Amino acid sequence: MTRIFSMMLAMVLLGLGPGIARAADKFESGQCMTLHNDRKDGPVKDMAVRLQDDIIRISFTEWDVPNTEFETSAKCYLVKGKLECQIDCDGGHVTVSSTPDGAWDLDSSLLYSMTGSESLFTVQPGPDVASLVGKFRVSRDEGNKQCKVLPDHVFAALQPGDISPRVKRAERLLSRLGLLLEFPDTVYDEATAEAVRRFQRQYGLTQTGIIDEPTSEALVSAGFVGTGC
Repeated sequence: MTRIFSMMLAMVLLGLGPGIARAADKFESGQCMTLHNDRKDGPVKDMAVRLQDDIIRISFTEWDVPNTEFETSAKCYLVKGKLECQIDCDGGHVTVSSTPDGAWDLDSSLLYSMTGSESLFTVQPGPDVASLVGKFRVSRDEGNKQCKVLPDHVFAALQPGDISPRVKRAERLLSRLGLLLEFPDTVYDEATAEAVRRFQRQYGLTQTGIIDEPTSEALVSAGFVGTGC
């Protein structure tokens, strides 16, 4: 009897009482939980959540931000049947509770960062870091093995007259290939267009002097071949 009492006392002191143990079972490590929102529900379009040991990882897309997946993660503790997760240095907080049907309710104020498309020339508006604020309900998704969300893909061509950091990235690749002798800048001028036409000629593309999506893909591939570190 003394041994049983001692074990129960230890469980209470460690926060591992029977109720907490049952709550822990509701937050299965490795399980993918997702949601899909209508536009009327707010800026978040799709979300994927996975708890890996004591780290919760959240990725999501927004309706009006193409080519971009937002990500955040936080360390979690089980407190009174809920997960209390936070990022150090005031990086925000999320509380996760389990519903009777096995869904998770998230109450979030976490900071997040964005990751973009692999293309150097896709449009990525918005800040690099912002806050994920709101309440979200995610449900079990057995089919999403990687627990990822896919952003909408939008491509905007580059052409003479454009002024953009994307122009500078394109000019750096053209310069690396020996097709542009000018110092890379953000202005798409006639020298840039002529370099693009030479590139298109070499790679059997239509010689428009405009960086359309096929030209962008070829330029990214050619510009990083054999460049080392």
